[in-house]
Amino acid sequence: MEKDGTLRFAIFLIALTILSSMAQISIAQQTNTVTANVVVVCPFSVRLTPQSLYPQVGNIIVNYTVVSTAACNATVTGTARFYNPSYPANSVVLNISAKSSNSISEYQLEFNSLLLYPGRETAQLTLKDPQTNQTNLSTKTFELVGAANLSIVNLSVPGVYVGSPAYFYMSVLNAGGYSASNIIAHWKVTGPATYSANIPINPMAGQNATENISSEQNNITSLPGTYSLILYLSYESIGMGKRTKNYSVSYTVLQHRQNSGAPTSLPPPNISTSKPLLTIESTPVLISGAIATSISYIKIKNGGNSTEQVNITVPKYSFLSLSATSISLLPNESVYVQLALNRNNVTGSYVIPINITATSGGLTNTQKEFIMYRSQNESRSQPIISTQINLLNGTGNALGTIQITAPNATPINNIYVKTSLPVGIASNISDISAYGLPSTINGSDGRFNITWNVPYVGSGGSVYAYFTIRRPQSISSIPSLDNTVFQPSTPQRSILKIISASVPSAHPNSTIKIKATILYTGTSAQQLYVQLSPPINATVSNQSQVFTVTPDSLIYVEFLEAVGNYNGTLINTLQASTNGSVQQESISAFVTPLPPIQTTAPVSTQGAGISKYLPANTDQIIGAIVTLLIIAVILISARKGTGWMTAKRHGGELARINERIKKGSYR
Repeated sequence: MEKDGTLRFAIFLIALTILSSMAQISIAQQTNTVTANVVVVCPFSVRLTPQSLYPQVGNIIVNYTVVSTAACNATVTGTARFYNPSYPANSVVLNISAKSSNSISEYQLEFNSLLLYPGRETAQLTLKDPQTNQTNLSTKTFELVGAANLSIVNLSVPGVYVGSPAYFYMSVLNAGGYSASNIIAHWKVTGPATYSANIPINPMAGQNATENISSEQNNITSLPGTYSLILYLSYESIGMGKRTKNYSVSYTVLQHRQNSGAPTSLPPPNISTSKPLLTIESTPVLISGAIATSISYIKIKNGGNSTEQVNITVPKYSFLSLSATSISLLPNESVYVQLALNRNNVTGSYVIPINITATSGGLTNTQKEFIMYRSQNESRSQPIISTQINLLNGTGNALGTIQITAPNATPINNIYVKTSLPVGIASNISDISAYGLPSTINGSDGRFNITWNVPYVGSGGSVYAYFTIRRPQSISSIPSLDNTVFQPSTPQRSILKIISASVPSAHPNSTIKIKATILYTGTSAQQLYVQLSPPINATVSNQSQVFTVTPDSLIYVEFLEAVGNYNGTLINTLQASTNGSVQQESISAFVTPLPPIQTTAPVSTQGAGISKYLPANTDQIIGAIVTLLIIAVILISARKGTGWMTAKRHGGELARINERIKKGSYR
C-alpha cells in the first residue's frame, strides 16, 4: 500500500507539474497577440468655386474647399472632371487629394483651357475617405469664352447682265465668344473671265453674332456665261490668325435685253452696306502685378467715313474704373481709353469683359474683349515686378511692358530681372525684340528668356522695359509668363583663411585636443570669433573663443573635445568670422575602440552563439526538461522501495523548480 500511495502521489505531482509548465509556456507564447482595428470617422464636405467666366487664353485656375467638422485627420482622394456636355470627348480629368483636419482647407486646380470645347462647362469634384468610404460631390458650371469662330452660312450672287455691276451677298456667323478683327474676304472668280480680290470687312462681335455683308464689284461682267465664285474669310482673334472653310456658288452673266436700257441689280433689303467701322487697335490680354494702382489702356479707332459715337461698358467692380465711357470719334480718329485697376481693394485673379459699341447713322457695331487681371500681394522690402501684355490688332504682334519698382525705403542697385516667355510663344528667337533697358535674349529648355539689367532705381521709383513678339504662335500661353529678380554675386577676397587643423587619434570615452591655425590679412585691428561645433556624439568645453587680431597675424587656437561612447567618424565644423569675412571648414576625427586586454586564462566561448537560435520561451522549456528528469528519479525510487520520505523530498524539490519556472529564472 505504501508503494501504491507513493506511486499515486508521484503521478499527481507529474500531472500538476506538466499542467503548470504547459500553462507557463502558453502564457509566454501569447504576448502582444491582440490587435484592434479602429476606424476614425472624419466627416467632411467639399465645395467647388470656379469663376463664372474664363477666357480661353491660358490655364484655368479653379478653387475648391474641404471643410472638416470633427477633430481628426484624414486624407481624402478623388477626381475633378471638367467637360462641355455637348462635347464630352473634350474633357479634363485630374486626380486630386486633400487633407481633412477639423478646419477649412483651400486648394487650387490648374489645367490648359485649350483642352476643353468652349461654351457652358460642367465642373464636377468627387472626394472619398478611403477608410470610411464616405463620398462627397460638388458640381458647378461656368462659361468658357473661346476665340472668334467665323463661318459663312450663306452666299449668293443675283443674275446680272453684261456691263452691269455685280453684287455679292453673304451672311457670316461668329460662334466664338471673342470678337473677330482684321477680317479679309478672299474672292476668286473663274469662268469666261477671271477675277480675284481681297476685300476688308468690318470687325464682328462674338457670342453667336450674325452679320449680313454685301459688296459691289465692277468690270467682271464684260462677257456672258456661267461663273464660279470661291470665297473664304481670314481674321484675327486674341492674337491668333484663323480662316473659314471655302464657300462656293455659281452665277450667270446674261446678254443685254433689247430696248430696256442698262439693267441694274439692286441689293436686297436689310443688308447693311455702311456699318460703323470700329477698330480696336490695342487691347490688354494680361495685367499682372503688385503695384497699388495699375494703369492700362484700350486703343480704339474710327475706320469709317462718318462720325461714330462709341460707348464702353464694364462690370461694376470696386477696383475698376475707366477714364471715359462715351466718346465721339471723327473719321480716322483714334483714342486711348485708360483702364485703372486698384490693387488695394482686391487680390486674386479676375476676368473682365469689356463691351464696346459704335453707333453711326442708326447702325451699330458691337465688340467684346476680355482682360485677365491678376493682383498679387506685394513685399515692400523687395523690388516689385508688374507685367502687361497688349495685342496690337492689325499687326498681329504682342507688346509687353515690364514695370520694375524699388522698395519705398531703399533704392535698387545693379539688379537683374529675367522675363521667361512660355514654350511655343514664338517660332524663333528672332521674333522677339527687347528695348528700354540693357538686355540679352537667349533660349533655354524650350523657353525664351529676356534678362534685363537695372543699374539704378531710386527709393519708391520705377523704370520700364519693353518687348515685342512678332505674331505670337500661342496667345493662350501668355498668362504663364514669369519674372524673377536676382542680384549678381561679386567675388571678394577673403581677409580670413584657415591655414591648418590637426586632430589626434581618439578612442571612445576619451578627451582629445584639436588645434587650428588661422591667418588674418585685414587692414585694421578687430575681434576674431572662432567656434568649433561638434556632432551629437561629442562635447567641446571651450567651444567659442574670441581673439583680438591685427593685420597680417597668425592665430593659434586649441579646443578640448570629449568623445562619448562612440565608434566611427566625428565631423566637427570650424568657423572663423570677423566683420566682413566668414570662413568655415569641416574637421574629421576618427574614433576607434581600444584593443582588447588578453587574460592568462582565456575562457572558451564555444557554443555561446547558439542562444540566438533558441526560442523566446527557453526558460520554460529547460524547466520542463529538468522536471521530467526529477520525475523519472521519483519513479525509480518508488519502484526500489525508497519510501514515502524519498518521494516527498523529491516532491519538495519539484515544487521549488516549478516556482522558479513561474518566475522565468531557470537557467
